[in-house]
Amino acid sequence: MTRLQRCSCAAQVYDEDLARHPDNGYALLGRAQALAALGRGGEAAAAAAAHEAAWAHADAPLADSCPMFSATAEPPRGLRWQGR
Repeated sequence: MTRLQRCSCAAQVYDEDLARHPDNGYALLGRAQALAALGRGGEAAAAAAAHEAAWAHADAPLADSCPMFSATAEPPRGLRWQGR
């Protein structure tokens, strides 16, 4: 949703996910990205710090809140996202 510029909705979805799954690294990263896009820098920084703490012992860095949208992934047919 963030890539489709629906950042407010994305932030809400990530908040709902975090209510069910606290410290979910994917949701924390997505929330940080959505809040940053909304210009809510303080909240975005706090979410980014929480993501870093949650992901501190992971085997690989997490570049996106959805593995489908990793740097090597191609967009699904007919879908174009920001930055591509």
